[in-house]
Amino acid sequence: MESRWFLAFLFLSLSLQPQLGASYLRARKNYVVHLDPRGSAAVDSVEEWHRSFLPQAAGLDSEEEEEDAGAGDDGPRIIYSYSDVFTGFAARLTDEEAEALRGTDGCLRLYPEVFLPLATTRSPGFLGLHLGNEGFWSRSGFGRGVVIGILDTGILPSHPSFGDDGLEPPPKSWKGTCEFKSIAGGGCNNKIIGARAFGSAAVNSSAPPVDDAGHGTHTASTAAGNFVENANVRGNADGTASGMAPHAHLAIYKVCSRSRCSIMDIIAGLDAAVKDGVDVLSFSIGASSGTQFNYDPIAIAAFKAMERGIVVSCAAGNAGPEPGSVGNGAPWMLTVAAGTMDRAIRTTVSLGNGEEFDGESLFQPGNNSAAKPLPLVYPGADGSDTSRDCSVLRGAEVSDKVVLCESRGLNGRVEAGQTVAAYGGVGMIVMNRASEGYTTFADPHVLPASHMSYDAGTKIAAYVNSTANPTASITFKGTVMGASPAPAVTFFSSRGPSRASPGILKPDITGPGMNILAAWAPSESHTEFSDGGVGLSFFVESGRHVHVDTAPERHRRASQGPASGLDSRGDQVGDHDDVGRGGPHGRATQGRAVPARHLLRHGRGIREPGARR
Repeated sequence: MESRWFLAFLFLSLSLQPQLGASYLRARKNYVVHLDPRGSAAVDSVEEWHRSFLPQAAGLDSEEEEEDAGAGDDGPRIIYSYSDVFTGFAARLTDEEAEALRGTDGCLRLYPEVFLPLATTRSPGFLGLHLGNEGFWSRSGFGRGVVIGILDTGILPSHPSFGDDGLEPPPKSWKGTCEFKSIAGGGCNNKIIGARAFGSAAVNSSAPPVDDAGHGTHTASTAAGNFVENANVRGNADGTASGMAPHAHLAIYKVCSRSRCSIMDIIAGLDAAVKDGVDVLSFSIGASSGTQFNYDPIAIAAFKAMERGIVVSCAAGNAGPEPGSVGNGAPWMLTVAAGTMDRAIRTTVSLGNGEEFDGESLFQPGNNSAAKPLPLVYPGADGSDTSRDCSVLRGAEVSDKVVLCESRGLNGRVEAGQTVAAYGGVGMIVMNRASEGYTTFADPHVLPASHMSYDAGTKIAAYVNSTANPTASITFKGTVMGASPAPAVTFFSSRGPSRASPGILKPDITGPGMNILAAWAPSESHTEFSDGGVGLSFFVESGRHVHVDTAPERHRRASQGPASGLDSRGDQVGDHDDVGRGGPHGRATQGRAVPARHLLRHGRGIREPGARR
């Protein structure tokens, strides 16, 4: 009986194989097609030139094409026709068409579509930028007249950071469009002057550029969020929030879905931004660290933008601390590492032997079950069937105890706390691994918790292992300034040198990128901050959104007074902060703070009208 079933299955498989094979060969895939620019002069339009390559590539008559298109593939043959930042187009091609196109005169190469990952209040004060008529920040005009293009997951336009109080209309040279069709409480204004969505990122038919991930809203607010008073997260980092260029305009290009970004959409967004007339391009999108620049479509597009006088600012990535992990490493990009600030959201762990160690946490201490000394355990340290990072607590006795856990790396600390709580633990201490050093995160934990440096964690572990009845308590001290030496490059920030060209020492500079308070849009990962109040419409995030806006110095305006009611001592949003290199001989991992005016003075001529390229 079994043999008959097998023979029947084998016969069915063999009978279907030709049809499956033909269907597979005919299935279309997405490609970015790079063309030789010298062939474009003989046609009336760029689109016509691009279309001229398709019949040569396909080798099909129209009847075959229609039959193939009707077989479940109704996408356009040409998806994007690039004109300003990339010589070529994006298209859907079968394997046969792609192979034919590779051999066509004028075609340089084809790039199969790949998806890149998304790379995320005191910053201005930390960098010496202060409000007031005599302050550099005020004299720079807060970025007035500058248009910053953000390539990301879109934006939540109704957030208070994107109000247009005090802003002038867009510059007359602006050519962009707004695609918000219907959204309650927000849309384009004098702050958000353009919003478009591309390809797979345009998932919302009624309001395509709206952010459904939170990432784009965060990056936009760090670049150019307007002044918002009384911003905080769970009562911490309270103050007046703003971006680094609070009176600059924002142009939004949604090129990413919740978790990934197609290179076709990214290039289309870059192409549109250059046409529209942006001054600065900012994106926090991961990139391969080893791709040669002439084989990297995004680096090629960024070069074209740079030739047009546009500053291209990119995150270095979160693949550190390994050397050679830096992304977006082309020399014409401003590549920025994530650094720390001198503000901490402080927690203190007190051991039974009298030692105390400082860490960080965003847990709300109103119901602190670990405020008094409790038994302290370190599951997994004895070699039992339990993970040291608390991802598995099978068989561990943690009920009514404070649990010491090892870090899981860049993520997973909140999830570790959920596991500890599920097993009856009432507190948690997260200790860094050796490679993570002194970088600590202020996470919104579900139970009393503190994230500790590697140095502190090893001492706490030694205490647990050498003491008969170890105990610990956790206290919460809130926001503390001057808490630690800063800036220091975070452990996760990608390091140079460039794999594509080892002579390039990247990142160029470091800026605050650790525990940054910035705007957020409701998403699956941030649902707990969903009541809509100003204080809870901000989120603390780290590392993924670090850029520098060099434009305000170029756009100097007459001295302006500060916005009414602002407290110059308040915390500020600002991943787009200005921190200098460690000098011409400084190591890429050792940034040092310099006055922002020094950096901006060096970048002053970047895009003056008619200036040398």
